[in-house]
Amino acid sequence: LEKFKELYYADHSTTDVPKVTVVEDGTILPYRYIAASKGAGGVLDNNGSFVEASCIKSYFGAPYAIDDVNIEFLDETLVFINFFPYHWGHFLIDVVSRLWYPLSCSENFRIAYCIGNKNIEGNFKSFFDYAGISEDRLLPVTKPLKVKRIIIPDPAMSFGMPFRKEYLEVVDKAVKAM
Repeated sequence: LEKFKELYYADHSTTDVPKVTVVEDGTILPYRYIAASKGAGGVLDNNGSFVEASCIKSYFGAPYAIDDVNIEFLDETLVFINFFPYHWGHFLIDVVSRLWYPLSCSENFRIAYCIGNKNIEGNFKSFFDYAGISEDRLLPVTKPLKVKRIIIPDPAMSFGMPFRKEYLEVVDKAVKAM
């Protein structure tokens, strides 16, 4: 019981500032189910190497071969927030934890994410609305995209790590708008 109380009352925050990984001329691979692995997809750098910052360690992120002959090129900067899980708890941790960057950035970059077979709707869409992210900024990646610049924000919170104030700022912004 004492150990539980100690953990309960402990400060689980950190003053560390989350960073971003910037990939020039990278490729975003859409989600793909591959048997005996976590979901594959994420970001490749301009040499075709997988960018670890683009994965969610527990269930998403791995490279796979693509036919890059007919790949679409976007001459813009995108913020990549990872895989969009259609599960409220994972959404709050794995997606919301990366929204600190597009919300704190002065540019209105589009926000790219990998998705399975569902669109963003319901509470998920409402959260983006409340956070001030309009639907026209959201870009579901359903086919490989070559992109001029990809910004990958570090998560401001994740399982087993202290949370950062940037996470609370995103949540507070959405809550205050409700």
